[in-house]
Amino acid sequence: MKFITGTKEHTNQIVELLKITLGESLTKKTAEFWNWKHNENPFGTSKIILAFDGGLLIGVRAFMCWEFTNKQATIKCVRAVDTAVHPNYQGKGIFLKLTNAALEDCKKDGVHIVFNTPNKISKIGYLKLGWVEIGKLPIRLSFPLKIPRIYNKQLISELLADYEINSTDELDFNTFCNIFSTPLSSNFLNWRYVNCPISKYYNISKTDKYSIIFRIKKVKSFFEMRLCEVLINKGDSCSNEAVLNVIKIIKIIRPAYISCAKSDSIPSSFFSKLFFLPILKVGPIVTVKNVNYQSFESFKNFEIWQPTIGCLELF
Repeated sequence: MKFITGTKEHTNQIVELLKITLGESLTKKTAEFWNWKHNENPFGTSKIILAFDGGLLIGVRAFMCWEFTNKQATIKCVRAVDTAVHPNYQGKGIFLKLTNAALEDCKKDGVHIVFNTPNKISKIGYLKLGWVEIGKLPIRLSFPLKIPRIYNKQLISELLADYEINSTDELDFNTFCNIFSTPLSSNFLNWRYVNCPISKYYNISKTDKYSIIFRIKKVKSFFEMRLCEVLINKGDSCSNEAVLNVIKIIKIIRPAYISCAKSDSIPSSFFSKLFFLPILKVGPIVTVKNVNYQSFESFKNFEIWQPTIGCLELF
């Protein structure tokens, strides 16, 4: 058995292993999706460790590059995402060896923190490896006073055709604030929301004043309007205009509810005028591991670190 660094040339083998071990019920495993996620990411190529038994790929561990920035500093992060061990080789410590090798690579490369959103089962393994659970992402919810529409993918696509996000090149937003958040450059926004091969995103925007990037997620027979990014540059006047345009969309599509991550960078009037409930801890479970960050204790507080839904979506 040998462990090596994964490259783009290993993509097809990795995709086949993911299909065997994880299936495709939640997300289709394709070379296009893997390359978008791990090779085209503007924060850098993912750290990928592979395990081979002879010529057979039996394990993969991928850490996806990310950054969080405020006015003073940038935190270099990786997100623990795709992990798989061939069914015939499970229970032999391969996951542990892959993870340790990836962490060692992170240390050499100056990574500060690893974060991820594990499910209840995988969370147990991460905690044993030194990850720390910091709770669920704080979310705000709003329930429109409209009878929700039954989910119909084709109809929703037709109703929102004018709002499909085709480019973010014209958006100009100062995303550097006192809290740590993902630096939303045009390059990142295009990669994350325009080029994503598995989800369709929409945008309500007005050049440099505001932009609300959202997607529609099926929830049982109905659907959620998920506000992935809310960018408002010019204060309450722009916030009011943005709210009116969000309400317009709500009336057209009639979601069961609207969700948005808590953020100090969003004007409070945006939440109040859309009748969002107080902050609820109902988002994904978030765990973090310190690699080489002196202020790690502060990073365990969502008041310091405020990721958006778009940042922590499972993709």
